[in-house]
Amino acid sequence: MLHWVNFVRVLGLNNFSRICCREKMAISDFLVIGGGIIAINIARQLKRQFSDATVTVIEKENHCGAQASGRNSGVLHAGFYYSPESLTGKFTRLGNKRLMEYCESKQMPMNKCGKLVLTKDCKEHTALDELLRRGKVNDINLQAITEEEAKAIEPRVKTCQQALFSPTTSTNNYPVQDLRNPFLEVQSLAPWSEKLKSDERPFQLFGGNHVPDLRTLVFKSVSISH
Repeated sequence: MLHWVNFVRVLGLNNFSRICCREKMAISDFLVIGGGIIAINIARQLKRQFSDATVTVIEKENHCGAQASGRNSGVLHAGFYYSPESLTGKFTRLGNKRLMEYCESKQMPMNKCGKLVLTKDCKEHTALDELLRRGKVNDINLQAITEEEAKAIEPRVKTCQQALFSPTTSTNNYPVQDLRNPFLEVQSLAPWSEKLKSDERPFQLFGGNHVPDLRTLVFKSVSISH
């Protein structure tokens, strides 16, 4: 049975019926439309959970992450801006920890520069207090520091008496095409490369609008160790 993990409408296919390759009908256990951050992670997780299944990723560009995913700012946020009860806060905190662990396990350098939160005037101290509260509730390492301590970190900063310092905020500056780039998440497929060959074949869509240069990355039935 073919499992669909997609939003067909984003491709403008109002009458999507089948996917054919030039040589033969493509058969896959899971089909993921698009090669951006979310799609690649879905494909990766499917392969990890169902190691014997075939996972097919369809991407119309020449490489994954060519659209919005490849324009990511490269900032690994800590998560203290979000309300404690929100899923955004929870996922940001967990994502910070897991992505840092992933980069360290793959020996991918991260710029652990930290982040300073400043105030334009003393009226904004209440806002700092709220961010500090959210950070504590979310179990995030967030420190209240003085103006002098902030200047010791970055001499050019201007703040009114107080500031916050987030030591777990980091940055990454890999090129968009670098397959190790964690913010593209394409590197998530790298551990498969020795056991798995990517099969790129031009596909045509029938029963809907024609997409001329559609390509697929077929992840075959192999076991993965990571």
